[in-house]
Amino acid sequence: NICLPEYGIRANSSNYTLTIIAKDGPVLATAFPKVHPIGYFDNTSIDFDNPLSGFPVKVGINFIARMELQPEEIVSFHLPGFRIIGPTSELRIDGLHSFSNVTWDAASERLSLYVANMTIEIGTPVRIALSTTAGLMLPAWGVRANETSLTIATRARAGPVFDTAISTVQPVGSFF
Repeated sequence: NICLPEYGIRANSSNYTLTIIAKDGPVLATAFPKVHPIGYFDNTSIDFDNPLSGFPVKVGINFIARMELQPEEIVSFHLPGFRIIGPTSELRIDGLHSFSNVTWDAASERLSLYVANMTIEIGTPVRIALSTTAGLMLPAWGVRANETSLTIATRARAGPVFDTAISTVQPVGSFF
């Protein structure tokens, strides 16, 4: 089995080589001429302040990108069962942040954050807080601890990440 390195792969890294031991002669370690990047998110978590299933809630999302995130790139979160009440044009991030815009796509249940006019460097801890006025509602059936259907993704040039489960999810009970 071949497994990806824990912290992804940098573009055109010379760390990856091919060696062949053949009957007609060996091929010494040769670096691949082109290596496509693969990103990685570390310490991902989502938490809720005074949560009640089926009601708007303050949401905190944390992550560390193990690749650069460039201006206008998108970090998205698949939040199945969540929904927004009220106009999505009022979505705002509380406090200082590295994102210029927040959108919600009801059909795909996806929250998308657009990187502002600055690069988020490798290893920078990020915390996003959406207030209750954003109108993001928890699923009526609640949220299980470390529920794997809540995911993070990006198409960052320095390393895309397909939907990957958020590692720490605060549970919220329900009598649904």
